[in-house]
Amino acid sequence: MIRLIGIKFSSLVEGTIQMDLFDDTADMINLYQSLDKIKLRFGTKAVMRSINIEPSQKNKK
Repeated sequence: MIRLIGIKFSSLVEGTIQMDLFDDTADMINLYQSLDKIKLRFGTKAVMRSINIEPSQKNKK
């Protein structure tokens, strides 16, 4: 007798933000969609957190 069968979906889409099921407002959802459109048009590095930006070689001492 089979009691449980599971299916796992992973790596279907790229993204780093997971929307909250209950707390996201329409404004936040619009923001996430706009960020996705910018990344699709200009590349994944078009919008990122400032901590992820690598300093240029000129600024290194």
